[in-house]
Amino acid sequence: MSELAKLKPVYLIYGRERLLLEEAVARLTRRLADHADLDFNHDIFRGGVDEPEAIVAAAQTLPFMSEKRLVVIRDVHHINADGQRVLADYVANPAPETCLVLVAEKMAKNSVLYRTVQKAHGVIHEYEPPRKSEYPGWIAKRLGEYGKTVTPAAAGRIFEVIGEDLERLQNEIDKICLYHDEKERLDTDDVDEVLSATTQASIFELTDSLGNRDARKALRTLENLVARNEPVQAIYHMVVKHMRMLLATKALVERGTTNTGSIARELKTIPFVAGKYRDQCRNFSTRQLRAIVSHLVDIDFQVKTGRAELRTALEQFVVELAQ
Repeated sequence: MSELAKLKPVYLIYGRERLLLEEAVARLTRRLADHADLDFNHDIFRGGVDEPEAIVAAAQTLPFMSEKRLVVIRDVHHINADGQRVLADYVANPAPETCLVLVAEKMAKNSVLYRTVQKAHGVIHEYEPPRKSEYPGWIAKRLGEYGKTVTPAAAGRIFEVIGEDLERLQNEIDKICLYHDEKERLDTDDVDEVLSATTQASIFELTDSLGNRDARKALRTLENLVARNEPVQAIYHMVVKHMRMLLATKALVERGTTNTGSIARELKTIPFVAGKYRDQCRNFSTRQLRAIVSHLVDIDFQVKTGRAELRTALEQFVVELAQ
């Protein structure tokens, strides 16, 4: 059986992570392009913009000097019920020469279109994002595709700074690999060289310096953030959050919970971040952490009542923390 013969006439792929959907479409496109001429046989439509009847007409058009035609419909979830019924009528009896790819952020399993694709034995696949605990592994795997190996701490750092947006994560991975083109093994310092251009990375440098009681580095990072006109109020809130998490971690450790996986589950974070909290909370006693959190709350009160200026209060807090 030829590669083209293995392709189904209809594919329905959906999920809220656009990166995964676009990659799936790209894989299908490459499969067809290896064995069919897509120069004149590749149509792309957008739901809510193009008429369903025009999409069906394209799908029913015989390919030009090729065995297959590829028709991709993006944003199928924007097509109204009547339009989806028009597509469902085509799916029930699709043209064998066409590969129709339906792409949607969401698709109800009881919808006419979903049930028709299912009944017609089309391919249906929901692309789900990784679970929170799986993101560092996903990052490491992506870097591995570029021939890079990465330490767990470095993968965790990328996730900590960028978050759960897969497209942003992929963009940062691309930048890291370009920056370290000739380097195969990457550690936290390597990724920080690229990530430090972002505000989040610098704020995490600040909070980590505070957790490690490195007042000199914390003051330097705070000055850099302020010089870049980053909102002092946002910096303050990140500092408060970090110190509260250290206090919560300290309580867990004192109860005998020292495994990073267990701490991560309790704090609803990833093991890499939980490990940092665990290590940093050991630099303080419970009494000290409670006093620190109380001091930060008092700073907020002093600022709101006009008795203090937030930047100055934060600088003084950093200096006092190292004592």
